[in-house]
Amino acid sequence: MSHLKFNNIITKIKTNTTACILENHHLDFKRFPISSHQNDRKKKLSSFLREYTVAFANSNWGTLLLRMEKSTTGPEAITDYQNYSIEEMRQMIFNGTRSSIITEIKELPQREGMVLVDKTAFHLEPIDYDRWAELELKDKLTMGEMEEKQALEKKNIAFVERVYQRLREDKSASVGEGRMMYLIRKKKNTRDNNGN
Repeated sequence: MSHLKFNNIITKIKTNTTACILENHHLDFKRFPISSHQNDRKKKLSSFLREYTVAFANSNWGTLLLRMEKSTTGPEAITDYQNYSIEEMRQMIFNGTRSSIITEIKELPQREGMVLVDKTAFHLEPIDYDRWAELELKDKLTMGEMEEKQALEKKNIAFVERVYQRLREDKSASVGEGRMMYLIRKKKNTRDNNGN
C-alpha cells in the first residue's frame, strides 16, 4: 500500500468512518501502549510490536497503523504516543523475534500529529546472521569453522539477492529496496576484496 492509500484511509477515519470498519486480515489500527514508567513503556511497546509483526509475518504480510483509535472518528481518532525513534522500534522487532523479522516503519505526517505505519512484508525472510557474526568476530577459525562461515555467507547473499529480486518484480513494494541494494553491494564488495 502506498502513502497515498494510507492517507486516504486516515482521511476516512478523520471524517466519518471508524478504523474497526476498515480493518482486515492484513490491516490493523492500534493506539500506542500506555504505561506510567519509561521501562514498562519500552517493554510494552516491544512486546506489542513483536506480537503484531509475528502475526502479520505468519499471514505473509500486513500493516499496522499506530496512533489510531479503533472506535472513534474525527481528528480525535489520532491518539498520543511516546517519542521513540523508528530505528529503536525496528530493533525491538528484529532483536525480539526468533527469525529476526525486518519491518518497514514510516511516518505519515497529519495535522493532528504523526501516524506511524509498520509494514511486515512477504518479500522478506530470516537471515542467519548470529552464527555468521560469531564466526566473523572470532580471532582464529578452524578449517570447519571457515567452511561454515563461507557457507553462511553464500546462503545469506543468496537470501539478499532473492529478496531484492522479489522487490524488483513487485513494483508496488517500497519495503527496504534501497537497504537491500546497499546490503548486496556491501557484501559483494567484501567478497571481492577478500578474493572469494
